[in-house]
Amino acid sequence: MTYYRRPGSVEEAILKAIAPLTPCEARRATGRSRGFLYRTSNPMDTDAKMTVVQALALDHVLAEKGLPLRFRPLFNAPTRARVPEANDLLRALRRLSAILGEAATISGTAVHWADLGTHEAQGLARQLQDLAELSLAVRDSLHVTRQ
Repeated sequence: MTYYRRPGSVEEAILKAIAPLTPCEARRATGRSRGFLYRTSNPMDTDAKMTVVQALALDHVLAEKGLPLRFRPLFNAPTRARVPEANDLLRALRRLSAILGEAATISGTAVHWADLGTHEAQGLARQLQDLAELSLAVRDSLHVTRQ
């Protein structure tokens, strides 16, 4: 039975990536049989999953054969157009990373916690408070997207 694969979807990319490859090329690239890879292109089969590493490996084989890449364009597509919440999450994760870096810099300057001056201790406390608030926001946004 033929299953509809939405244009521009991962399932369509999988199908188009596998079609020009021999069974040996597909197995060598992904470690999976061509039959399993076809199962991953079926939007109705939720048990079969392809990893990002396997997708990039298929793109690599396609590039070696001079064929168009199928997955990298999907990965590079604007996130905002497909999943607006993901853009907010990425922005929050970047801010989280910056806060962690600032907190590490402040705490790394002191050999012992007792060596922190009042100004540095207040800065670190502020950074840790921001970190706690932002990590809760990230957790809540992840919880919402799973529903």
